[in-house]
Amino acid sequence: MRQRVLSAIVGIALFLFFCFSNPILMLCGVVLVALLCAYEWTTAYSNRLVPELLSPTANALQAGLPFLGALYPMGLYLRLSRGDIPPLYPSILVALPIPVFALLTLRAARTGIALGSLRCFYGLVGAVYIGLPICSLVILRSFFTIPSAKPPLAHTPLGAWLVLFTTACVWAADSLAFFVGRRFGRHKLAPTLSPGKTWEGVLGGLLGALMVGALVARCLGLPLWVGLILGTTAGIVGPWGDLWESALKRELGLKDFGRLLPGHGGFLDRFDSLLFVLPLTCLFWALLSQF
Repeated sequence: MRQRVLSAIVGIALFLFFCFSNPILMLCGVVLVALLCAYEWTTAYSNRLVPELLSPTANALQAGLPFLGALYPMGLYLRLSRGDIPPLYPSILVALPIPVFALLTLRAARTGIALGSLRCFYGLVGAVYIGLPICSLVILRSFFTIPSAKPPLAHTPLGAWLVLFTTACVWAADSLAFFVGRRFGRHKLAPTLSPGKTWEGVLGGLLGALMVGALVARCLGLPLWVGLILGTTAGIVGPWGDLWESALKRELGLKDFGRLLPGHGGFLDRFDSLLFVLPLTCLFWALLSQF
């Protein structure tokens, strides 16, 4: 537990540093995380089940695609910084894969099959699963005005607060779900995918996300309903993202996707909820900014 807490403290400090730095430095942090996630994804698939399904040449081609996907944020940043496109259009794009992965999670809960025959295209799946959702951080950071928003510190960009707002709700949901589930968990959420997760934990996480959402919305001068929507999204969609990654790991026979974060596994293990929540909240902010 001590190792887990220390890793969390260091991770949060680095996250805040990149979040409130200039946009270029934050972009570097986003691309670095995406590349590390791509490395974990490619290592897991290329070294386990895939060699039985693909030739060495096809495997090498698929292994490179997640790394190309990790560079999506760079191209998107250039388009947004030049004003070529409004944030709404890329927000729609990054949110499109989430319903597909959600449906695959439901299938995995029934059949135990996450990707199945789609493992032959693991590189393409990884490029979409990692590259598109993580672009949400770049889109959110590009926001400078939201109706009624009043950042507590005038010299800090509103986009950074929106990123922090979203991630704080997810962190609260994850933490409360963990502690409430361990103390009061009785009813299994999806025993075929993740035996340790319970409905009590999900409800505890939802409550924590709602409280943080309401608190942060008040601090930013946003309406209460905005905070409740963000909290609800984090509390409901976040566990879904966690289950999707649990389905992938179960299919691969893995406990964690990596060991780069002591006490937390790998970057994919730490960002599984965010990869589902970020695109939807990004779309929410983009739609809100239109009114």
